[in-house]
Amino acid sequence: MRIFTKEQKERNNRKRRKKMKDVKFCPECNKNKIWITSQKCRNCYYLSKLGKRHNWGHKISAKLKGKPKSEEHRLKVINFITGRPRLDMKGKNHPNWKGGKTKLREKIRKSIQYKQWRTSVFTRDEYVCIWCKSKKDIEADHIISFAEIIEKLKFEQGVNDLYRKAMQYLLLWDINNGRTLCKECHKKTNNYPEGFKMV
Repeated sequence: MRIFTKEQKERNNRKRRKKMKDVKFCPECNKNKIWITSQKCRNCYYLSKLGKRHNWGHKISAKLKGKPKSEEHRLKVINFITGRPRLDMKGKNHPNWKGGKTKLREKIRKSIQYKQWRTSVFTRDEYVCIWCKSKKDIEADHIISFAEIIEKLKFEQGVNDLYRKAMQYLLLWDINNGRTLCKECHKKTNNYPEGFKMV
């Protein structure tokens, strides 16, 4: 990094201030301001080189407006906007696939089925902790703990293809096995530490 003396800084500032004053209008269009050293503005420069003005800042979508699009393109746009899952980018087909590192617990808890179960438990209990009636930091708790259910599933049906079996196991998705608790009440339950078992 270059270090300037006080005199050099003052000289540079004087030059900068002078340059800021030396602004004129473009001689060709009389619209755009340009530096005194420039001969024409960007638009006039492009007009002289290309024979047309350059559309600065115009979106590509504005240029494509009104042009017919293929059916395939239309379906891609609809799928992108509506957020439908792209099955061709799932699992092993996804470029970020690292050989199935995600834990079973995490996969189940991030599934749509789990979110629906959680919402239905909250709706039934009216988004209120059933013990202290708090509406703050509520969590859906399994009465028979999540870890116990998975262990029971492993014992009954084996370890192979456990995620698919868990998604079909009724006890895991039974709303009567769920209750709404706030974070503090959830910590008082017997099965709270077991929820963090490595499943």
